[in-house]
Amino acid sequence: MRPPNHPQGDDTPWLDPFEKERQKTPSSPYTPSGSLGELSGPTLAPPPPVTRPLRTANRRWAVVGIGIVSALVLFLCTITASAITNHTSSSTLVARNPTATSTTSATDTATALATATMAPNATRPAIAPTNTYYPNQPTYTPFPTGTPYPTPTPVVTAYDDAMVGAGHYQFDYHGTWSQENRPDYYATTDSYSNDPTGYVTFTFVGSRVQLIVGTNANVGIMGISLDGGNEIDKDGYSATLIYQVALYDSGPLFRTTHTLKVFVTGTKNTASSDVFIDVDAVKVSA
Repeated sequence: MRPPNHPQGDDTPWLDPFEKERQKTPSSPYTPSGSLGELSGPTLAPPPPVTRPLRTANRRWAVVGIGIVSALVLFLCTITASAITNHTSSSTLVARNPTATSTTSATDTATALATATMAPNATRPAIAPTNTYYPNQPTYTPFPTGTPYPTPTPVVTAYDDAMVGAGHYQFDYHGTWSQENRPDYYATTDSYSNDPTGYVTFTFVGSRVQLIVGTNANVGIMGISLDGGNEIDKDGYSATLIYQVALYDSGPLFRTTHTLKVFVTGTKNTASSDVFIDVDAVKVSA
């Protein structure tokens, strides 16, 4: 079969142009020259370059078309963004002012928001609690604030001076002491001494202690100490006899074992006629 464009009358099988050109040119044997020899033969011309027409006009129109499409897309995006902005501004103004219409411009909206002021002392309305997770359950109601329990009043116990002994809640007298009975003393008894070596101790467990005495014109200055601490001087003088006077109060104490000591100081008020000390009772707070 003869290939396309094969010349009539040419029975030579179809070859490419370079092969046909080589066959038309007679070949000659190479001529050795030099020590190694060189091959010599006919010089073949390179094939002509294949040229394609440049479609300059089509390319220019393509660039122009792309530019037009880009400009159109940008224009549409700008219009869409402006419409969204105006719609958002109008919706915000309508939400704040229900009487406003949706045709309010963005400029009017900004002006209205800038000039709007909140009423003074405005408070946020209370929101009732709702049960979102369990709608079938009743709404939780917080418990009202409870009233704290009142501080309990400590129990106070009085111990009479006639309870003599060396144990707890007993009066341990040292030196010379005397006792008298009167109906206005606590439990009708009272103990007193002016012996320079006289003292009495009282051991107890509690959180407070008070010394109850009878003041009189012959009572001097008593020395009082608690748990071996510093001496406190208390003047028991009064122009007339006064019963059941709380001459000493320790104030709040740690609730543990304490020892109260009362002793004769040998000193007195200048108006007093003697240096007696007096013990009527002791009150202990539990």
